[in-house]
Amino acid sequence: MLALLLVFVAGCSLFNRRPTGDAGALLAEGEAKIKAGDFAGATPLLEQAVQIDPALVRARFLLGNAYAQTGRPDEAIAQFREVLRLEPQNAPAHTNLGVALYQKGQLDAAIASFQQALQLDPEDAETHYLLGAAYVQQRKFDEGMAEFDAALERNPELAEAYVGQGSVYLEQERPGEAVSVLERAVQLKPGLPEAWFALGNAYFRMGDRTKAKAALERFLTLNPPPDRAAQAQELLRQLQE
Repeated sequence: MLALLLVFVAGCSLFNRRPTGDAGALLAEGEAKIKAGDFAGATPLLEQAVQIDPALVRARFLLGNAYAQTGRPDEAIAQFREVLRLEPQNAPAHTNLGVALYQKGQLDAAIASFQQALQLDPEDAETHYLLGAAYVQQRKFDEGMAEFDAALERNPELAEAYVGQGSVYLEQERPGEAVSVLERAVQLKPGLPEAWFALGNAYFRMGDRTKAKAALERFLTLNPPPDRAAQAQELLRQLQE
């Protein structure tokens, strides 16, 4: 599976109302924890904020992000849908709803959410990438590649989109082309596990055992999920034969 990206909105322009009082203080503290990557710590603060002020859209949006980042997609979906009930034109909420639906395996619904987001903000590179990733999961490789291309037209440094292209090339048995884009991905974002796994796979298919071994070993240092780690270890075992 390709990497999922959640939209994090720094400013307040997309949200109707500035918070005040206790809800505002809780939102500020929760947002600080989100920025620090402490999604579990942010969750109870943001939950309290929306209990105090149920119409506080920014708190709901960030709470949805926290739920999505901590493996609670159903609760994330509920928060993003409530944001969209309050603000139907909120493009980031459409995008993040799509991410949560993608996490649930509801690919048609995720695609519809990404498409709605792009109708509102056609220049959003991350949403083009996410739409492409959903298409790839449905094995619609031409549509996926078109979205990855669109993402890179808007942001040539979006490493995940190069990984998306590489994944399509690997599916099409074009490992040389995969290596070209995946090397660019790891240059841009050396800590992206999916890039190293795909690059190791591409080198493996090309018969470059030394580079495949190095890429897969680098992948294993990045705390990958157990299933992916097992796949990498199997490839490394085959390289030793």
